Amino acid sequence: MNEEIQELVDKTTIVQVINNVTDKVEFGNENITSRYYNHQEQQIDINTLKEHWIKKWGSFGDEWNEERQLYRHFQDTFKLFYYSFYQLVKNKKASIPLNPGDEMLNLYVELSNVNLFGIYSYGKKCIDLIKKLNLHSSLGENDTDFIRRFKETRNKIFEHNYNPSGLNMTTDPSSWSIASTNSICDISIHGAKEREFDAKIDYYDDYYKLENVLTSIIMTF
Repeated sequence: MNEEIQELVDKTTIVQVINNVTDKVEFGNENITSRYYNHQEQQIDINTLKEHWIKKWGSFGDEWNEERQLYRHFQDTFKLFYYSFYQLVKNKKASIPLNPGDEMLNLYVELSNVNLFGIYSYGKKCIDLIKKLNLHSSLGENDTDFIRRFKETRNKIFEHNYNPSGLNMTTDPSSWSIASTNSICDISIHGAKEREFDAKIDYYDDYYKLENVLTSIIMTF
């Protein structure tokens, strides 16, 4: 099982895996620092990207073709990715002062989970589109490795949960971990036994890294 866990870690953005049998950290740092309170980044002002999109549309003139439509999909999908995170932060902040059992707390947690899945779903689609448009060819090795990991996090943790890519496990994101005041999502990994391992991803870190990659591409238009 450890070899399969290692393969999962190597292919995704997982930052820590805990063996629940031994209660030991098998992969990643012993202590994970949440970025919810101490992260220094802010989302880019999406309005600053307008001039770059205007320039891109101008390059096509009045002609419609498949490439132009793919750029349109990229613009629209980037907005969905961007506002998924924007709304996640809003919902998390709204949930913090509420007490367990509060009906509104349950609502904010559910909404936050919708936003979280949106980040990875729309982020993965953005990656697919930049590859189809060959916009990823100028990326450095670190960015290329990261977008591969981000895409596989969506595939193996949020989408294809049962035996992802033939790995003998079931990945199970914990919806209630989003209610905590940190930037960590817990993932239960079920193997021969239920919840043999607990894995963690930092969705703030994942978002900002991908936002940086995508905006750096858009700013070249």
